[in-house]
Amino acid sequence: MGAVLLSFTFGSQFLEWLVPVIGLDDTWLQTFNDWRWPVTLVAVVTVIIIVDYALPNVKTKLRYVLPGALFSVVTLLAVSQLFTLYMRYFGTRYSSYGTIGTVMVLMLWLDLSAMLLIIGALINAMVGEYYLGRPRHARGKVYDLVGHDRHELK
Repeated sequence: MGAVLLSFTFGSQFLEWLVPVIGLDDTWLQTFNDWRWPVTLVAVVTVIIIVDYALPNVKTKLRYVLPGALFSVVTLLAVSQLFTLYMRYFGTRYSSYGTIGTVMVLMLWLDLSAMLLIIGALINAMVGEYYLGRPRHARGKVYDLVGHDRHELK
C-alpha cells in the first residue's frame, strides 16, 4: 500500500521529470495519469479492508468493516492529494526553508495517515458493536493462519 500511495503522490511529478530526460513519448505520462486513480483506489480499498477484517482480535463480519474502510480510503486519498499539491507548488524550492518545510509536511502527512486509519478502525468497532452487541474476544484471523501451528509444535 505504501508503494501505491507513493506512486499516487509523487508518480506524476517523477514522470514529468523522467519523460524528457530519457526521451520517452508523452503517452507514458498520459497513461499514468489515466490509470492513477482507478489502480490506487482498488489497491488501497483492498488492503484496508483486508487489514481491518483480519487484524482485530474480535469476531466480526466483513460488512461491518466497510464503513470504516470507506472513511479511511476517502480521507487517505484526500490527504495524499493535498500533499501532492503542496509538493507541486511549495516543496520544489531548493532553499533550506523549503526542505525543512517539506520534511515537516511529510511527517504531518504520515501522522494524519496513521490517525485516519485508526479513526476508520474505531468506526468499524462502533458499527460492529451497534449491530452485533459487545464484541466477543477471538484469537484473531492472523493467529489462526500463522500462530496456531507454531504453538502446536512446542
